[in-house]
Amino acid sequence: MQKLAGIRLNEDVSQEIQTLIDKNDFLKGKVKATPSDVIEGDEFVLLFSEDAAKHIAERHLDGNKPGSLFKSGINLRDVAKKILNISPSEQTNGRVKWLGVNGGNVGEMGVAKASPEDVAKMKDYTMPDGAKEQIKIAPGKRKPTNEVSLITAELGTLGNGKKALSMITMFPGGTKVDGVEIPMDRGEFASKGLYFVVDSTSPLLKENILKIVNEVLKKYRNQLNEGLDISNDNYKLPDFEKKKAALNQMFPDGDIDTSHYQYFGYDSEEELRDGKGFGEVDSSRITNAIQNATKTIFPEKEGFKVDVSLYYGDEKGNVSIVKGDDTLDFNININI
Repeated sequence: MQKLAGIRLNEDVSQEIQTLIDKNDFLKGKVKATPSDVIEGDEFVLLFSEDAAKHIAERHLDGNKPGSLFKSGINLRDVAKKILNISPSEQTNGRVKWLGVNGGNVGEMGVAKASPEDVAKMKDYTMPDGAKEQIKIAPGKRKPTNEVSLITAELGTLGNGKKALSMITMFPGGTKVDGVEIPMDRGEFASKGLYFVVDSTSPLLKENILKIVNEVLKKYRNQLNEGLDISNDNYKLPDFEKKKAALNQMFPDGDIDTSHYQYFGYDSEEELRDGKGFGEVDSSRITNAIQNATKTIFPEKEGFKVDVSLYYGDEKGNVSIVKGDDTLDFNININI
């Protein structure tokens, strides 16, 4: 009887959460709350499905790539349930975060500490996504960690007074390595003596000729300021060269990617990547992100109108900018 009452309670809570989801422009129609997806704590109720847990675990299983690793076979939902009853580290701007809390034997930390001088001698590696920061990698064994971080988004308050949360991401590790604060920008790691550990057999430790060629081509294209192919036959305003330079700085290589996370409404690149994995990043959100970024250069208050249309299965977009009789447009690659 008690078990049956618990099932009914979860059904009631999941129905409330579904109502909140249906009011959320980014989640409605993409996320379904079921009783089995609900994890309830003292003050919070987390929507965390088995599929979401699998998605997160798979992102932290490849030792050949930079990053922390979850222990094989770990039940992330059990870890999340334990964390929910710990006071959050941060609770601001619609995000509730637990950073570096004790989650038990969760996995291995992927960032290690050495002297900045020694780190400077390690192999360079450019992250393939987002801001494409340059980091340092070295072969080694990751250290076991009990620390885990959980980042969630607030959905609203339930009838029982608890806050409903949706999962953004969870990963092994915290905010410090050997007493050194981990910077938000991975490009600053090396100067702090921080580097990423990868397996000794990782292909990343070998020189990649194709990557070198691509970097040279990228540098050459940026020098020519031709990241975007901008059509300006009907744009006669005197600010074109200034606007063109600003656009190429905003969209290097003609891409919008995870480095533009703030225009998608996220706090970090990892949150954007996980949001995409959870189905939050749809055509409407991509369109709005491109518009918002472009409007920083062509603001409405100056009389500009920015329109965006997507094509090729949301892999490319066309941006049209109009001010009176003056128009220009360009195509953009969507790489998130």
